[in-house]
Parts: sequence; C-alpha cells; structure tokens
Amino acid sequence: MESQIIMSKKLNSVRHTSGQPTQVKELKSAKRGHPLLLGAVMDKEAQEYVKNLRESGAVINCAIVRAAAEGIVTVTYSSVMVAILISQRVGPKAF
Repeated sequence: MESQIIMSKKLNSVRHTSGQPTQVKELKSAKRGHPLLLGAVMDKEAQEYVKNLRESGAVINCAIVRAAAEGIVTVTYSSVMVAILISQRVGPKAF
C-alpha cells in the first residue's frame, strides 16, 4: 500500500511540474503473485481449491497453498501414469 502511495505522489509531482495539473482518477495496481508454475489447468484447480477453503472459513497460508498444489500434482500425474501403464498393458509380472 505504501508503495502505491509513494508512486502516486511521484506521478502527481511529475504531472504538476509539467505545468498541466491533472486529477488522479484511480491507482493502478501491479500484478500480484508469482507466474504460473503448474500450468493453466492445474493452477486453476489449485486456485479453486484455495478459494473454496477460504469461503468455508479456513486459514490460508503458504503451507496450505503448497500442500494443495502438491496434492493436485500428485493426483494428476498418478492418474496419467496409470493411464500410460494400462495403455502399455504392463502388469505386475512385467517388472
């Protein structure tokens, strides 16, 4: 919040020194967070899961978000691996 205030003061001072006073109508915020690391589909699932947790009154922190993402990745890739093994018809005696 402080950085937005400082930035708006700088923008206003620049505008006023140019001789054309203007009013600031809104403070544009920068993008928050980190870039997607899971891909669009799994990231969307993680966001929905965390959103549902928050709506149910749960406390959300980094550990919760990491655990949710890890669970989604584990479930997604385990089902993919099962599908690959079934498509190759690998049975328990093949190992």
